[in-house]
Amino acid sequence: MNNAKNSLSNLDVNNNNKIVNQRNQIALIKTDIASLQDKIEQCNIKTDVDGKVVKNNAKENQYPKAGDSIIIDDTSKYKLSLDVSQYDAVNIKKGQKAAIKIKGIDKIYSGVVTDIGNIAQAKINTTGGDQEFKVNVKVTFDNADALIKAGYEGSADIVLNEKPSSIAIGFDGVKEDRAAKKKYVYVVDGNKVSKKYIKTGLESEYDVEVLEGLEEGEIYVINPPEKLKEGDLVSLKK
Repeated sequence: MNNAKNSLSNLDVNNNNKIVNQRNQIALIKTDIASLQDKIEQCNIKTDVDGKVVKNNAKENQYPKAGDSIIIDDTSKYKLSLDVSQYDAVNIKKGQKAAIKIKGIDKIYSGVVTDIGNIAQAKINTTGGDQEFKVNVKVTFDNADALIKAGYEGSADIVLNEKPSSIAIGFDGVKEDRAAKKKYVYVVDGNKVSKKYIKTGLESEYDVEVLEGLEEGEIYVINPPEKLKEGDLVSLKK
């Protein structure tokens, strides 16, 4: 009887030890499964932006090498980087509109100034070779499309100020009376010219706004010669 009880007791201990060992093995297997699932999950590369894959070094059935990368461009947020002279940069502000032209694309894109650099950096002037300090300005596209690719070159006309329904004339047509400290133009009435003093407003590279002194449709002399005076006879160039 005692031998039988001892045998039963030993059997229970062995069985308990086997159960504990089996549970430990199950726990280790679960840990291995979780680790493998993590590795599988890490193989699924995800990005936090919507866009287009423009570079992919990954190859099927090969381990990646150091430096391999996958680059995704967010095509909804293309930006044009401009180096602007400090003389122009002082007039540029965030939110100003811009007309963007990309080399090789026969289309004008719209954009807005979204970033203005805090420092002016020395840049080599490609035309003269001298250094010129410029500020980097970023213009974000409003209507980027599939024609645009990262790395393309372009230019932008930034609207510093605008005024609708204004009268504007060519910059070369405006003369200045230094004694009177007034600006004037030569207008044509019939075949004679007369001087009209004007008040100017906004100016662009080629045009100047006329606030007072001229009416829409009046004919004026473009780039009048120095010898021109009131009463001179002129003819319209066809």
